[in-house]
Order: sequence, then C-alpha cells, then structure tokens
Amino acid sequence: MILKVQIILLLSVLFGFLPAETHIFWYKAFTKGYDLQANPGPNLPTDALIHEGMIASSSGDGSSSPFWFLLGNGGAANTRHGRSSSVWSHDLNEMVAEDTSLITLALLRGEFKDGFSDNPFCSSGPLVIRCGIADFYPQLTDYWGGNDQVGEDAAWQDYDNLLSYSGTGYDQNIAALEAEEILQMTAPEGRPASGEEPSVLDKQFFEINITDQVKWILANTCEHKGAKSGQYAIVFLTNPNILTDSGKVILFSDEMCGGNTGGSDLPWTSDGNTIHMVIETAANNLIDASEKMTSVKNSPILELNSIPNPMSGSATISFNTLGQKGTLKIFSANGKMVHSAAVSGQGSIQWNAKELSNGIYASRLTVGNQVISKTLILLR
Repeated sequence: MILKVQIILLLSVLFGFLPAETHIFWYKAFTKGYDLQANPGPNLPTDALIHEGMIASSSGDGSSSPFWFLLGNGGAANTRHGRSSSVWSHDLNEMVAEDTSLITLALLRGEFKDGFSDNPFCSSGPLVIRCGIADFYPQLTDYWGGNDQVGEDAAWQDYDNLLSYSGTGYDQNIAALEAEEILQMTAPEGRPASGEEPSVLDKQFFEINITDQVKWILANTCEHKGAKSGQYAIVFLTNPNILTDSGKVILFSDEMCGGNTGGSDLPWTSDGNTIHMVIETAANNLIDASEKMTSVKNSPILELNSIPNPMSGSATISFNTLGQKGTLKIFSANGKMVHSAAVSGQGSIQWNAKELSNGIYASRLTVGNQVISKTLILLR
C-alpha cells in the first residue's frame, strides 16, 4: 500500500516535470559562425536548437528597409516610424507544437543600434505597442512567389500590405489583428543627441515578449491544423499621435548580412543581422512539420527498459542513433545532470542509481538538432 501511494504521488508531479528545450530562430546563425554564447552579446544557452531559415523583418518606415527594426516614435507627431514593423520566420511557420500550453516563453530579440552622436536612434521612455498576427501569405505569393523564394533583402513593403498608411499613422479602422494585445515597455537611454559621447547600448539586446503570438502561429500553421495559407507575421504598430509614448528603439536587422553596423561604436554584430526569436518549451514538443510523418522512421529512437519500472536501483537504457553520434544524459527533477555518456549507433548502457534519492528522472538523447526524452521513476 505504501509503495502504491508513493507511485501515485510521484506520478502526480510527473506532468510538472518535463525537460525544457530552447529553440533559436536566427537566419544563418550557424552559417555565419555567430558566437551565440557571447556575454555581453546574445548570451544564449549552449544546448539550444538552432533553426536558421529565412527571417524577413521591416521597419515599415516608407522605404521598407531591411536594415533596421524600429519600435516607437520618440514622442514625435505624424511620424510613420514604427507604424508597421513586422517579422516573419520561415521555420517558425513550418513548425508543429504538439501542445502549445507547453510553450512557456517566446521572445523577439535584437541588438540595439545606438545611433550617431548627432542623431540618437534610441531614446528612453515608455513604449506602447499594438502587437498581433497578420496574414503574410499575400506577400509570399504576390511579391516573392512563395515562402521558399524570399530573398535576403526581404522587407514587408508598405504599399503591399493590409496595414495601410493613413496620413498620421496606422489606420485605426483596420481589422483586429489575431492574438492582439497592447505591449507596454520602457525603452532604455541611448547615445545622447549632442556632443561626442560614446554609444552606451553596444552588445546589449532588447527583448519583446511574443509568447501569445507564437502560440497562435503554431496553432494555426501547417496543413495538420487545417490552415489554408499557414504563413503569418508578427506586427508591431505604434500610434504616432500619442506624444507621451516617448520611447524609441532601433535594432540591427540586416538580413543580407552585409556589414551594416553603422550607428554603434563597438557593436556585437559584425554584419547587422541580429533579429531572432527564442522559444522555451518542453523537450520534443516543437518539431518540423515536414518531418512529423516520418519521425518514427527517421528520428533517433530512445528506449528505456527497466524491470520493473519504477526502478529500484538500476536500469538498462537502450538507444538507437541511426548511425550518428549523440549524447545520453540523465537529469533529476530539479534539473541537475546526474549522468552523461557519448553514444553512437544501437546499444545500451547500465545506469546505476543506488546512491540517488527516490524521485522522477529524465533521460535525454540528443542527436544533432533532434532530442528525445523518456522518464524513469526511482522508488525503493
């Protein structure tokens, strides 16, 4: 009876213990050899899974420049800046979340572009941003010819989208955006407007919480969700008539990776390409939709074999990496790694847990950018 009660208690917290996984959506992050763990810099986790498909972003300032990403108006009236900043990720629109409730956080990030001594790009003050989802499919088909044809100089053309410009800012009468919300943030102080003071935001990254918008995209993309187009962009709208909205932020956003680093003294970026997304979710919850149907056949398979399970002291853990090199790690419920081994091919290891405390443990097999996790219960 005591054993059964212990098992029930352990299983009751099982769903609260799911190994976390970090996904980074950053165009050409591997190809360009970015130091994603640099601090100061992006400061991203070493075990993050990187998706480096095309990301199209735009300042929406009339020229549709792909070279920066602008939020806010700095308290200026009748400005178009920040009216329709937008970002679209090819890879994000091709992903499947088995359960969107398991996504705990999603951020849009980019390095500050700190302006010149006589023209500050970032100014401190409140930012009030209307954020939501708009259909990007017309852009993909009419302007580029499809989601796989988007070029490096991609930008959401002002004259070609439904968020039409109307004299003094975005059209207040446009249809409501999907997953719409008002984001209230504070922009930091950048380089002063006068004198020769140095830039102060170099190597620092601005973050915008886009969790609700990412969840909406993942719930509505791909054929398995019944979507007809399945291509969506996140937009950020600023009303230029709100003069008390005095903050302004400009981020490096050169998808062409052309070295457009002007405006900061010692930036982290070497080519101006810093806009990216970070998504935190449970392990093996976010996968490429094109691989979903063949995942059983083509993905590494991690099998746990313990007789019985719950285990009482040791377990035989079998694995199959399909000929590739991988790592097999075991974590306690508080995230501490208690075992690690390099593995390859098909085989098994004997895990001795006799010195460990009772509880739930997670074994994680990582092969390339694929991760599979299984749960073990240690109960004596």
